[in-house]
Amino acid sequence: TSEREMALSESLEEIEDLAIRYASLFVWADGPLVTAMKTGQMLLLDEMSLAEDAVLERLNSVLEPSRTLVLAEKGDDGNSRESSVVVAHDDFRIFATMNPGGDFGKR
Repeated sequence: TSEREMALSESLEEIEDLAIRYASLFVWADGPLVTAMKTGQMLLLDEMSLAEDAVLERLNSVLEPSRTLVLAEKGDDGNSRESSVVVAHDDFRIFATMNPGGDFGKR
């Protein structure tokens, strides 16, 4: 009986979790930057000189010695297992490219 109760309890938790997700306006999905930070992969930022100022500002904390990123956009879904602060894996690296400033047709 206790096995059955435990299975029912797990099923109920899963159903509640699905109901919360269904009621949400969006579901968070990690993008290339967050995935690379978590797994220690390399990330190439091509033509970084063309990035919007807001994007560059967002990358500041990732490029600082703390190597962190606060995911304010993620919101609080009540899931304490998932932190909204990502700390880069030791093997995480960023490579960036840019075109010369006189390259026509660019910003």
